[in-house]
Amino acid sequence: MEISYKRTHKESYMIISTEEYVSDYEEQMLKENEIRSLLSFYTMEMNGRIQFWYDISGKQSLKDYLQQKEVTYESMEEVFLYLAMAYEEIHKYLLHEDKVYLCPETVYVARQGQFRVFLCYCPFENFDENPFAALMEYVLTIVDHGTDDLMRTCYEMYDMTLQDGTTLYDLLHYLQEQMEGMRYIEEKSTIAYEESEIPSYNEDVPPMVEEKERMVPEESVYYESSYEKILQTIRAKGQHIKELILSWFAQNREVHGGKKDVLIEPEPIPVERTVLLHEKAASCQGQLLYQGNGGEEDFFIREKTFRIGTDASGNEAQLHSSAVSHQHARIIRQEREFYIEDLNSTNGTFVNGVMLAYTQKKKLEPMDRVTFADVEYLFV
Repeated sequence: MEISYKRTHKESYMIISTEEYVSDYEEQMLKENEIRSLLSFYTMEMNGRIQFWYDISGKQSLKDYLQQKEVTYESMEEVFLYLAMAYEEIHKYLLHEDKVYLCPETVYVARQGQFRVFLCYCPFENFDENPFAALMEYVLTIVDHGTDDLMRTCYEMYDMTLQDGTTLYDLLHYLQEQMEGMRYIEEKSTIAYEESEIPSYNEDVPPMVEEKERMVPEESVYYESSYEKILQTIRAKGQHIKELILSWFAQNREVHGGKKDVLIEPEPIPVERTVLLHEKAASCQGQLLYQGNGGEEDFFIREKTFRIGTDASGNEAQLHSSAVSHQHARIIRQEREFYIEDLNSTNGTFVNGVMLAYTQKKKLEPMDRVTFADVEYLFV
């Protein structure tokens, strides 16, 4: 079984090819009935192989969706809830769960409007009894490892997928149990904080002094604070170092009866180097120079993953044309080379006039013309 992608001017397809397949009632039923939770498809024979063309226009894979959205308890619950709803619809049509190709690349979500999940149903193939392990494996690669509770929950859900008989509803139920536990802890902590009494201040009792501060001799504190005061004066006013140090020693001789001169190495004063604009631009390894007159701006490509689209929160480069999708394309930097990839946008991404297929990675060369729908840039 092979997966490829094809793009026309308006439509985008995921193509799954197979060698052995005999058409049966399932294929006819799927073609005649519009099942909302499944990707629609048609078949054709090419070079002795049967191809299933799944329509993915206006959709994005679950892999791309999760990459652009922070993985939280809420976002995971949303995905699993809508997966459960999609499976419920499959059961209504007496379809087999083990023929759902469930992996981050073959599950799709609606690009705009209400969140929906679309499954890839393959009437010619039987998959593993528990396909959710691949989904949880991918979640583990993108979840923030600094979130201990969520990370532990994801690992436990992955362990559940490795056990025989684990269903989607088991995973969803466990996830919701963990969410309820987290909400209970947060509510309890909030109540405890609100009920805690603020200790009153008694003027008759002197404030507590840090143990370290009480053990330091008064004279040491004086010298330390004086020296720190000199350093602050040097940084703030930029006075001559030698004059300040001599003044400091003179003051201390008068106050403490004279002491032996001690050579003090002053801390170096940091000098901020002036950076010229052309130097800053030269440090950027890639740039997109706007070629139109519609008010878009130029962009420096500094990140390893540079996303382009109209969504202000999910992209490094925000465009304003109504023809550009919310998440339109991305540029990936690998060392000193750049690769562009279309994110199944509605109106396509073009390099030198050639439209990119979904998931196709095209290496960018200097002076390439890159067009996002109707917005043209020059890559340098």
